[in-house]
Amino acid sequence: ISSTGFGRVQTMALLNSMGVFCLYAMVFCKRYLDSHPLALVPIYVLRTALMNCTYPLNESILMDYVPKNERARWKSLDSVVSFGWCGSAALGGWLSDKYDYTFTFLITAIIQSVGILCFLPLFPLVPRREQNLAVDDREIAESDGANHSDNQ
Repeated sequence: ISSTGFGRVQTMALLNSMGVFCLYAMVFCKRYLDSHPLALVPIYVLRTALMNCTYPLNESILMDYVPKNERARWKSLDSVVSFGWCGSAALGGWLSDKYDYTFTFLITAIIQSVGILCFLPLFPLVPRREQNLAVDDREIAESDGANHSDNQ
């Protein structure tokens, strides 16, 4: 989707929004349609796929805009995020015990909805179409040859 000119940030926002919508759909189906939990599994699998498929785009933006000497520092934040998953799972388990799992999905959907808003400042900063910064060696050789012949 992003390579069609829609843009990397726009693609991430769209797919993550669709994933969050799946969480809201799960809450709606369980609370108001009294769906069987097994009926929610396909929605959950789709939601997980939509949310996780944007990681390569996120990584590519990070690597494009972070200087090479600082990339390891930013990449190490992944371990902090992984640690955050543990705390989030514990909190989700506690909320599920106290209320029910649909309440946990609702809280997650709200938090992720707010998180998607963090993409908004990136819309004007990251171009929709990436410029090819790599120049073909033949073009360099041809331009060097043309410049060399012009100087003689």
